[in-house]
Amino acid sequence: MTITGGGSGGHTSAAVGIVQALAEAGADKRQILWIGSSKGIEGKVAERESIPFRTISVGKLRRYWSIDNLIDIPRIIKGAIQSWRILRDYRPSIVVGTGGFVSVPVVAAARLLRIPIVIHEQTIVPGLANRIASRFATLVLVAFQESAVHFKGKKVEVVGNPLRSELRKGLPTRKDALKRLGLDAGLPVLYVTGGAQGANAINKAIADALPDLVAKWQIIHQCGDKTMEYGEAYLNEVARKLDPDARRRYLIRPYIGPEIVDVFTAADVLVSRSGAATINEITRMGLPSILVPYPLAVANEQDRLARILERSEAAIVINQSDLNSESLIRALNKLGKEEREAMRRRARTLAPHNVEERITRAIFEMPGQSQTVVAP
Repeated sequence: MTITGGGSGGHTSAAVGIVQALAEAGADKRQILWIGSSKGIEGKVAERESIPFRTISVGKLRRYWSIDNLIDIPRIIKGAIQSWRILRDYRPSIVVGTGGFVSVPVVAAARLLRIPIVIHEQTIVPGLANRIASRFATLVLVAFQESAVHFKGKKVEVVGNPLRSELRKGLPTRKDALKRLGLDAGLPVLYVTGGAQGANAINKAIADALPDLVAKWQIIHQCGDKTMEYGEAYLNEVARKLDPDARRRYLIRPYIGPEIVDVFTAADVLVSRSGAATINEITRMGLPSILVPYPLAVANEQDRLARILERSEAAIVINQSDLNSESLIRALNKLGKEEREAMRRRARTLAPHNVEERITRAIFEMPGQSQTVVAP
């Protein structure tokens, strides 16, 4: 089998979640080849998960005219040729695509080689890559029923978004998680993230509120790329002004890797964007949250997802235009211990069920697949 997808945290999380689910159902992870980009985060994730990984040239697909289109066309063609050669030599029985520009040439090459194709779409409104890839697909798996209308003429199954296995089972005790993170059980923990690439708006609000925040909270801040305007360097400079005790309560991380299990276990509140992968983690793990939707998301996707939780009183939503230190502190002040516990319960009621079983069943039932999976 070959899986392809990446470039962003959402596509990558879906890919690794699917591979882990297949392995739990009996597939040999060493026989699954992941094709991705050398510039995305997927290579690092594949290495961590011991999944064989190959890279291809990637060009961005745009809905609008840009001179960059002329530059990227040769990259796309090169990526398609590389994909065809990799699949020709590897001869997988199936190709699964999770989105991102890297997946399009792989899926197109699979079609030329008559390899069955499954696409997994994580969002309500599909991105351009999956819209194109779906034309070649035998089956389209979607996380939301509303997505089905975008894949007319295709066989579509609603399955939800997969969750990484380490977040589904065998979670540590909160005491152990706090100890490994070097945090104190006496203060609540705030986990802040702008996604794999970080978010300047969230980083700036945290920086401006930091002296007040560390008086009441311990903070784990996944801040993104060091080169961002309000990235790691800026945040470290702000943190240096704190007294030593307060500074120990503020952990800055450009990227959260395997320690994410401890982070989610320890966290009392999450401050984040509201992409599909994040919403999936919030609902399935029952995590109180303050959501700041990315305002430029396609079809206002992140705001739509955040409002679903807000309507169920499972999250507080702050528009990016309204986000500052004052609005952030006001929101956090509403989240006492009792309210956090209530939000946890409400969030869990929105979680999909049997996601991994549905996905593995759909893939194993494709033509040419010899594996079997136990019915959920």
